[in-house]
Amino acid sequence: MTLPAFVTGVLLAAGVIDLSEPLELRYSGSVAPVGRFSVQPATKQFTLHAVVERTERAPITVRYLLEERGSGGWAWPERFGEWLIGADGTTRGRAPTLLYSYNDNEYPISLPWLVFPFAEKLDDGAQWEHGDYVYEVLGRRRLEGDQTRVWLVQAVHRRGRHRRLWIDEDGIVRRAEQKVFMGRGDSFLLRMDLAGRRPLQRQQADRWNKLFDALLDLRRKLDRREDEHRPELDAAQLAKVRSVLEQLETLAEGTPAENLVDSIRRDVSGQERREGRIEGLVKQFVGKPAPDFQLRLIDGRTVSRDDLKGKIVVLHFWNYRHEPLKEPYGQVGYLDFLYHRRHKLGVEIIGVAVQQSLSDPATAGRGRSSVRKLKEFMNLSYPVAVDDGSVLKRFGDPRSFGANLPLYVVVDPEGRIAHYHVGLYRIDPDKGLVELDAVLISLIREARARKTGAGKR
Repeated sequence: MTLPAFVTGVLLAAGVIDLSEPLELRYSGSVAPVGRFSVQPATKQFTLHAVVERTERAPITVRYLLEERGSGGWAWPERFGEWLIGADGTTRGRAPTLLYSYNDNEYPISLPWLVFPFAEKLDDGAQWEHGDYVYEVLGRRRLEGDQTRVWLVQAVHRRGRHRRLWIDEDGIVRRAEQKVFMGRGDSFLLRMDLAGRRPLQRQQADRWNKLFDALLDLRRKLDRREDEHRPELDAAQLAKVRSVLEQLETLAEGTPAENLVDSIRRDVSGQERREGRIEGLVKQFVGKPAPDFQLRLIDGRTVSRDDLKGKIVVLHFWNYRHEPLKEPYGQVGYLDFLYHRRHKLGVEIIGVAVQQSLSDPATAGRGRSSVRKLKEFMNLSYPVAVDDGSVLKRFGDPRSFGANLPLYVVVDPEGRIAHYHVGLYRIDPDKGLVELDAVLISLIREARARKTGAGKR
């Protein structure tokens, strides 16, 4: 698909790259800590494959695949995307972004331009503003080992981040360097270099686009959040991936996407095995009496299975790691909302912070204090207990086969397990934990029906 001829003429006259033929670009890059006096060895490497072309949707359309090695990284559904760049530098879609794990937190790092949309401004000493950046052309430079002179452009963010771009006459970025800050202001240097470029025949570009159409359509159907970090897919999502996997393998054969599709197949197979084991736990526990347990609440009280007879009980086990603003804590707020709605109808909710250090007398007190601070920070109304893993084990610890907490267990008034759910629930922004609430409503109605029936007799 091409733009109307008069628009194309304006863009080319303005100095924007001539994308009359699709162009394949490949970048190699790294992220390295910056010490007091020098840049340290790289802690992350990455490769970026991209096809750039002009389409009806944007003068510069970038479809890319990202491969990351070291210090974290995205799950496969977030490793590709489409980035649309207008002639004025406005963008839409998902820009290429790394995910860097540092000090138990994850930091998205947006990559610089691959194609510079302001090529018509390249002139010695030129300055302009765009968005949060001030751009300045520092003149022409030679890259090491290359006699070609390129434009060096400095971009300074209003918050102090700096980028330097080495740009060919046609607008292709040959090299980019960017300061990155993570943790408590710790400094890192991102660098990427153009490792390859070649024009694509229309047939090659069409095949690439068919692959990307299939990948992007699949991601829409998976309905993951834009900032999703977790690799887990539920059974319905896995079925959607499995239904198109053969098509993806055919389209990706002989392209840079082969590695991505291979990782999709391996991930789906592994997650299907995990889902099978979770189904085994569901069959093992649902409909059976809840195992005997005793929990110690952070206020010093204890609560046992027998104390909760006659009530509908939700046990929410999660792995506490001193990170109050990361999942599953986002669901804790919705769980508190649910508690306020259903508690008066006979529902009890107990949060269970699972932390192995609680089995060590030397660290148990500090662990309980930390969980208490979380309860206060989140302003939770329902009681919270601590567990060194022994109570969780009685309910079938899903971590034993590679699944992640949280685990939600619902016990009915007769003491039987009515619902067993591993992982996060899907959130309805207006209604919260809809799936869990539906289970509770059904149990509340059943309890009322039994009470009414007993009264009539």
